[in-house]
Amino acid sequence: YTPLLLAIMMVESEGYGDDPMATAESPFNTGEQEMNPDYSIQCGVLELKSTLEEAGCTSTDDIDAISLALQGYNYGNDYVSWAVNNYGGYSPDNAWEFSYQMCYRLGWSSYGDPRYVQKVLQYYNG
Repeated sequence: YTPLLLAIMMVESEGYGDDPMATAESPFNTGEQEMNPDYSIQCGVLELKSTLEEAGCTSTDDIDAISLALQGYNYGNDYVSWAVNNYGGYSPDNAWEFSYQMCYRLGWSSYGDPRYVQKVLQYYNG
């Protein structure tokens, strides 16, 4: 899954900065260590592994499960179970719906990136 990690890094930071995997808010960031590129990648690997497992991904060419996992990486694992329970998996439309629901629930003007999957997959070739 290294190509997938690199694709995520390209979207999140183009590989620059102290948090190239954008894991500052990840549940795998325990806060016990100052954010640096190595720690960000470590957290990102754990986060991606978690979402891939929850999405039931078993191969690098299972684009349906990878898409579900990627949107879960961006929104958090709650998206994965929500999308499976309500729609059987990921779709661009339900990514938008989840974002709108979370904005309403949290009183925010935006939540995550509903176009995240398409942005990451442009860099991923399995």
